[in-house]
Amino acid sequence: MLINKFQNYLESALGVEVKVYSPDNVRFPLFIAEIYDFYRCSIHGCDFFLMLDKQVSGQTPATIRRHADVVFDKTGYEIIYVCKAIASFDRKRLIEHKVAFVVPENQMYLPILKIDLREHFRSLRSTKTGRLSPSTQTILLRAFYEKEMDCYTTKILSEKHNYSMMTLKRAFDELEDLGLAEVFQEGRERVLRFLYKGRELWGKALELLRTPVKRKVFVCNTLISKDWIQAGINALAQYTMLAEPAEKVFAMNSECFNELKRSGKIVQRNRRDSDCVQIEIWHYQPELFSKNRVADPLSVYLSLHDVKDERVEMALDSVLEEFQW
Repeated sequence: MLINKFQNYLESALGVEVKVYSPDNVRFPLFIAEIYDFYRCSIHGCDFFLMLDKQVSGQTPATIRRHADVVFDKTGYEIIYVCKAIASFDRKRLIEHKVAFVVPENQMYLPILKIDLREHFRSLRSTKTGRLSPSTQTILLRAFYEKEMDCYTTKILSEKHNYSMMTLKRAFDELEDLGLAEVFQEGRERVLRFLYKGRELWGKALELLRTPVKRKVFVCNTLISKDWIQAGINALAQYTMLAEPAEKVFAMNSECFNELKRSGKIVQRNRRDSDCVQIEIWHYQPELFSKNRVADPLSVYLSLHDVKDERVEMALDSVLEEFQW
């Protein structure tokens, strides 16, 4: 079986333990479910979700990238595409699309592990992503906005985030392994309790937090909805004295963006024009912690943390100073 060849190949080539599990109980669109078999796996302690192509020829690299984005949004795991064979020109295009892939007994490209191996394995440079998964990050962010909560059960978080029990288990384990929380059993429920609070927790976790922004696109501004969430510099201006720019910036997750695009409610542009607004496609739902249709201040901070602009940097410092830790 392809999954067995995948496991044996990686263990032999990398010299690390590779564990394979049945996938979470996640429903995928029929057009994707018909093409792939799905598994969850752990490679040297890093968790991934596998898309095993059932077809010998496989899909085009652009299609695989789109499918991987859908699966990522559903599971919260980094995706690895696995197939029986791949042409050299398709391999190059997969790399251009930043699709991690493995062809058992032949080649692999795993940038999330900082492994770039083609034709055969040569050197392992790193095995840790260094960032929280999006699902884990949203649970951590909730601790800052619900300061009165001492503990979270899987039941509470599944209702608030609509995550599967397996995703929550992974998030709990991740937070515990990083020393940010403890996990214990209370009856039938797993319970998460953070070991730090407020600004101290933020300081411990900051290097692990990722920008919520996956990518940015431009759409025609005549189709703006009053329900969209303000983000970027526009949101930062709502929290500080920073002047609001003329160009509007909004945030939504991939599922929402793709649905609006399919229904014709937004029209994507290939470049920035005067009649465009910018949409940030987020790793998680910006509505989770937003208020008054403005993205939450900590996510806004993370989205702009690497901007090299003194005014923005001063405004971001102000966000942290004014936040009610």
